[in-house]
Amino acid sequence: MEGASFAGHMVQRAEAAWTAGCDVLLVCNAPDAVASVLEN
Repeated sequence: MEGASFAGHMVQRAEAAWTAGCDVLLVCNAPDAVASVLEN
């Protein structure tokens, strides 16, 4: 998801991927963002 860093912070990128139909969301190289993604 680092390649999509122009699209916002990790939660915004995860929401966009989920909305686009992704079944699996990878939070790589950002272990501090995992809790935020799961909460939101």
